[in-house]
Amino acid sequence: MPIVDIQTVIRSGLPIGYTGSAGTGYTGSAGTGTGATNGMLITLAAPGGFPTDGAFVPGALVFTDATLVTDAIDDLNELLSLLVPTQPPNLSSGVISFSAVGNSPLKASGTAPDNTGGGTIPTSPNTAGNTTNVSNVSARITSASASSNVLTLMGSGSTGVLAVSKNGSTAGNLLTAFTTSLSPSSQTVGETVMTARAAYPVSTPGFWISFSVQAVLAGMSQGWNRAQITHSISGNTNEFYLLRDNITAVPALTGTISLAESGSPTYNYSSSIPHYGNSTAALTVTGVVMSNIAGETYLNGNPMTFLGTNSITSSQTKTYANIGVSTPVARQTISSAVSAQSVNIDGTNQHNSGVIQATGSNVNGSSAATNMTSNIILVKRGTAATNKIDEMLIPVIGLGSSPNSNFAARRGGFSNTDQPALSGDATWVGSSALPTYEAAVAGGVLSHNQINYTTGYFPAGPDLSSGRSGDQYFTCKFQRDSRSNFKIVVVGSYTHCWVALPGISDVTSTTQWWDMFVAYNGAGVPGDSGGGNGSNGCASGTLMSGSGGTFLCTFGTESSTNSTGNDIMIRFKLAVGQSITALSFTS
Repeated sequence: MPIVDIQTVIRSGLPIGYTGSAGTGYTGSAGTGTGATNGMLITLAAPGGFPTDGAFVPGALVFTDATLVTDAIDDLNELLSLLVPTQPPNLSSGVISFSAVGNSPLKASGTAPDNTGGGTIPTSPNTAGNTTNVSNVSARITSASASSNVLTLMGSGSTGVLAVSKNGSTAGNLLTAFTTSLSPSSQTVGETVMTARAAYPVSTPGFWISFSVQAVLAGMSQGWNRAQITHSISGNTNEFYLLRDNITAVPALTGTISLAESGSPTYNYSSSIPHYGNSTAALTVTGVVMSNIAGETYLNGNPMTFLGTNSITSSQTKTYANIGVSTPVARQTISSAVSAQSVNIDGTNQHNSGVIQATGSNVNGSSAATNMTSNIILVKRGTAATNKIDEMLIPVIGLGSSPNSNFAARRGGFSNTDQPALSGDATWVGSSALPTYEAAVAGGVLSHNQINYTTGYFPAGPDLSSGRSGDQYFTCKFQRDSRSNFKIVVVGSYTHCWVALPGISDVTSTTQWWDMFVAYNGAGVPGDSGGGNGSNGCASGTLMSGSGGTFLCTFGTESSTNSTGNDIMIRFKLAVGQSITALSFTS
């Protein structure tokens, strides 16, 4: 076969090594330049010619001696494309976002500063009263710095320029160190942070190189800012808008605050002291100033909540309208006077004392509970808890129900002595003036009391501050028959405790009382005279000593069945500074 110039053959459109006429096996015209214009329009072999193995088969593609070189190359390329792994996704498919800061922020009314450098701030988050946090679009922040999510395994990682655009500028953020190798594996240029470069895909490395990238912004000013990550070959991410708020602290509640009683509430009395009772009373709070209400955003929620210590009130929220602030709240409402607020005294089953408190809330959170005033609120509503005392309802548990199942109640009429005559026993009237030697139950606590309730307390009460420095007493009784013993459960401190069975103890004891600070003598009926066993001691086991505990009182061989009215009477003595917070009688 003669030597043929391949360029001549290609230009002529004839197959290589073919010496026949131009028309044989080829319909084009030799030398017309058709091959040069449209591609390698030459056949793979002379008619009947084959590769050295004698055939074009078997193979993945079907070729004949008449198959054009252009078609063969195209078919091979298409086959290879099925074998080569998919390239990493273009950066244009990536979505950046930034974590929002704050609790349910709404855009404040008024125009926030626009630092976006020509960006188009999205309408919805920039509309007063709408949320500023829109997924993949916008978010509220409070710092000059913010970091986006990391976009991983993006392409092309072997060429191009990667950059973070902040407010329309990539200055100082251009990362150009892309090569066909994996070095450097990470790099930071300004606010562009390439966290990694890796072969792609991981399962069949060697075909492509990917990168992972994050925008780490700094120096953002108050108002709207714009961020985007760009790549000169694989495109740009979405634009994300950040609203930097200048309010970064929770609210503060200050002012010259005062408290006043609303209307004409009814009271429940205890030891002559009025308490707010079962009909809900209300107090009016005035003079509060709330700061840090709104910067560029404000809270989608209630800005103020009132509460009381010791659960004297339920939690009571106040809206913007309640506190006198219009919505949407105007931007840069740094502080505002709060209109007069009514707070219900409505604690459930509370015999307690406490103060009115409030918390302020904004997009950054809630303030600590702040005392509105130092005024103490006294409450006597519903049933007292086990760790509180109702002077007319002291629990009697497990001691039967005959002749009744009533709780113990306070008794009056006794003289100012440790062990007064039992004949003085009289009904206690909680609203009557308190004798100077009687202890007081106020806010669910029995105490040696010398308090002036005319000032600093709601409701205002009597002045118990004078003439009451001596010992004070508390006496109560309940009725049960067939009892030869019972237990006293007490929490607190006291000076002494006595017990009596009227009609019995006044016969066996010269004082008419038996003593829980002295041990039972071991036989018979307690008492130092008559039919007594020689001692007024009635404590069995642990003696009472002025501290809390559970103490067993015994009547020996006597029974409450024989006492007048089945009465069982208990009397406590308290000195200055002593108090009892819980009291009950059990089996």
